[in-house]
Amino acid sequence: MKKRLVSAGVIALAAALSGPALAAAAPADEQQIRDIVAGEAAAIKSLDNAKLSTFFCDKFRGVVASKTADDQIPPLSQVAGYGPQMISAVASAAGVSGPTTQALTTAIQNNDDKAYRSSFHNAAREVLSGVTYNVSDVNVTAPTATADVTAQGHDVTANQQREFVQENGKWKDCTDPEKRAQTSGNPLLTSLLN
Repeated sequence: MKKRLVSAGVIALAAALSGPALAAAAPADEQQIRDIVAGEAAAIKSLDNAKLSTFFCDKFRGVVASKTADDQIPPLSQVAGYGPQMISAVASAAGVSGPTTQALTTAIQNNDDKAYRSSFHNAAREVLSGVTYNVSDVNVTAPTATADVTAQGHDVTANQQREFVQENGKWKDCTDPEKRAQTSGNPLLTSLLN
């Protein structure tokens, strides 16, 4: 009987001591996931897909790395029919400055693809600089996790549940890059995002 009590005591002590260690692991996992989203946000804001790809799992890293900032720009032929008022309305709603909007308008009117791409990159940087990212509801069940990520800026909110996996002991984003976020807010901007 005494042996059983000692054994039970040792088990209880081990459980009590391991409890704090297990509880401490969860915040570290959650923080690493938050750091991934922050790193992704910085890469997105600088239009750096090579850097962005480093946060992704093996399954999607190559797909993300293979895209360039130019891949995100609609072809000039697709927007060539937009008049100055339409361009100005969209750019203003998105938070693009007057000089960048004028450069974009001039490039489109002149059918100047090089100037269009350059001014579109500048507009994208301006828009993205005002976007904030919030991570919530991080659920870790190693080796996988999910988190709700909200991007908000310029009267548009985009929500997406992101998926994460552990690779070589580190968390990586394993959300399919083709998965679309749910957007709400300014109807003009949300229609462009969708």
